[in-house]
Amino acid sequence: MAVLYDYNRNELESFEVIDLFSILENYIARRMIAKIPSNSLNKVISTLYRDLKRLREDSNGEIAVKDLFSYQVLTKTSTAKMPEDFTMIDHLRTNDFYNINPYFRTYFFERLENYGHTEDLQIYQGVWERKYSVEHIMPRRLTLAWQQELGVNHKKIHQKYLNQLGNLTLTGYNSKYSNKTFIEKQNMEKGFKESHFVNLNKVPAQSDSWSEREILKRSDELIEMALNIWEYPQTEFVPRLHEDELIIFDGEQTFTGYKIRGYCFQNDEYQIVATWKEFFVQFMRELTEISSMPIIELMKGEGSNGLEGLFSGEPSTTNSEVISGVYVYIDLSNVRKMGYIKRLMELFNLDFSTLKVDAIKYGNKEENFEKDIEFVD
Repeated sequence: MAVLYDYNRNELESFEVIDLFSILENYIARRMIAKIPSNSLNKVISTLYRDLKRLREDSNGEIAVKDLFSYQVLTKTSTAKMPEDFTMIDHLRTNDFYNINPYFRTYFFERLENYGHTEDLQIYQGVWERKYSVEHIMPRRLTLAWQQELGVNHKKIHQKYLNQLGNLTLTGYNSKYSNKTFIEKQNMEKGFKESHFVNLNKVPAQSDSWSEREILKRSDELIEMALNIWEYPQTEFVPRLHEDELIIFDGEQTFTGYKIRGYCFQNDEYQIVATWKEFFVQFMRELTEISSMPIIELMKGEGSNGLEGLFSGEPSTTNSEVISGVYVYIDLSNVRKMGYIKRLMELFNLDFSTLKVDAIKYGNKEENFEKDIEFVD
């Protein structure tokens, strides 16, 4: 809504809106394909456009919105991460695409089928009206003819590939197809050879039989198509770091009276954050990427370093999720936040200097007092 609001105020061009929504669609679709839980997306998406505007201001409008937004989603980590191609390929090859959310399944197959079309097929409408449905090419129940078609390993092939991408397609004639042999499905009236689902039924239309080889061939072709549809963003943009303002953590700073803009941890990858709470939670998530076991042990109350009460297994209004089922307490002053970060870095045997904070001190007492409400929540 914020994007459309700025578009209506002529602050964004139409092509920039398209770029933003396309990248966001790819981000969400890739996460769904990779089965990444969506419970963290509300907070992520709610801050994306705000951070984009900050990047745009910092670059004086000289960097394309597409590059700025691509940088944002590519630098998300932990539960907010955008899956890379190798992760996508693995899930596209092995996921059950039949027993999934039916709305996403329809979207998924519609995007595959309409890729490269000059005129899109109204697949959502067709599914809603029950004119189209998802069809197993190799059927859910193997007849004797299908057992012979698949060969001696028919049970193994059936169990492994039945609901995978390579064996699923769209059809308007599911009830007629039933358990017919592959050749019958292919050559019947409006069968695979006459199907108007050109992308999805290309391999079935051209094949002489249907076995593990054809399923894998079709899977590879659809995977290649999917990687083009939900493209992984590319950008050479790197935010301008205020090197003179990046503060190397020494274990003693509390940052009381400072506003945070971002940070670097372990490498030079700059992470944008708007509040100290956001920084605290994001830092905890990055720790779990190093190893989740120390955090889980602390949640269970194992240890004697004063960190045990920081984590819990129950959500509340005063904590935030770090990894699935693990929550960190966030109703803390900056003094306590940085104190906990210091002790956790010691627990993980991390050098304090691996954390650099981009923060600026507020200029006057009145502003400092008002902003400290954010620091001491």
